[in-house]
Amino acid sequence: MGEYESNNLLVPLFLLETVVTGCLAVIFYYLKYLDNFKDRRYPLPCTDIQWISYPYYQDTKGLPLSMTDPGLYTACFFIPTLIVIFFEIIHWFFYQGSKKAIVAACPNWTFHFFTRRVIRIVGTLLFGYFLTTVLVFTLKYMFAVPRPHFLAACQPNATALYIACGGDIYTDHLNTSAMFLPSETICQAGPRALTDALQSFPSEHGALAAFCGVFLAAYMHRMTSFRRLVTPRPLLVFLSLLGGVTPGIGSLNAFQVRWADLLVGYLIGTLVAVYLTQVSLAQFATERHPAPPLQTVATLAGGPQSQAALSFGTQGDAAVLFHSPGLDRDGPPSIPRANPNSPVKVTEVSNRASFVEPSGSYTNRAYLGPRVLPRRAY
Repeated sequence: MGEYESNNLLVPLFLLETVVTGCLAVIFYYLKYLDNFKDRRYPLPCTDIQWISYPYYQDTKGLPLSMTDPGLYTACFFIPTLIVIFFEIIHWFFYQGSKKAIVAACPNWTFHFFTRRVIRIVGTLLFGYFLTTVLVFTLKYMFAVPRPHFLAACQPNATALYIACGGDIYTDHLNTSAMFLPSETICQAGPRALTDALQSFPSEHGALAAFCGVFLAAYMHRMTSFRRLVTPRPLLVFLSLLGGVTPGIGSLNAFQVRWADLLVGYLIGTLVAVYLTQVSLAQFATERHPAPPLQTVATLAGGPQSQAALSFGTQGDAAVLFHSPGLDRDGPPSIPRANPNSPVKVTEVSNRASFVEPSGSYTNRAYLGPRVLPRRAY
């Protein structure tokens, strides 16, 4: 490969990540659409009937802020993906730093800067997408918490429920210690409808939308890190977070979840997104350049008429630092003066320069402005 840096683990790790993501997708499909997994069913107190007797909406299209499951899955994947591709195209044309590419010797493939970043970011988004849903449905099957519209969704058998609770559930004459077990005997809507009615905790809409919203907000915050974008940058981040909150509020409005279920869903999605963006993607940067070493930047020969300008080199790029009036002997008397007949060594220390006499004592400090470091190569 000559001038290229070889990494023999790159292709095997990429294949491993692809297989893991595919396995998560298969597990999600089994948990969501098939009946191969049996949920645990706990007895429900008859006195809590009022908390699970809210209206049931089979069609939520007319409800404000509500989204169907296919609409949620489509929006949470394609909207962030299209935004990522749009910003990566702009980044490809306007980024002036080094653009890393990956070259595969055997098939003679080259993954350029744009292709490499899109695959990396969208692949991480897809991995977190399925990871969040698998975590949510695993908890749903473990806890089996009834939805607020449980009774209306399961279509209860009034006679069986009357016998289990020792009275009419719609009156106050109930046995306070009585409980009933959600089963096909109590619910006549079928096993699949019963399973769905027991999946309130945690909120799937809240978790998945929060993951995509936080992921997109972190990406937008990173990609709009320009000094002039004072207003658009927080606006884009706020809109991303708002989009991550909206579907969960819609499911709450449709009586599909409780507040506690929704908050736990938000927490799960946020934790997965924060981990993937801040730890796995390392804020979407592939490499970090260390700060350049502190070096002596100039030697001044003091004198009454000297108006010297300071210059320093940073990785081959020269920048001019303006001199401070305090360097002149006739400057403000509050600033101590160096000996004008002896050379003064100027060294860069963070954002300040220390002027040291040959004896080694600090005699003056002048602010040289912020250090300008090269942009990171993505």
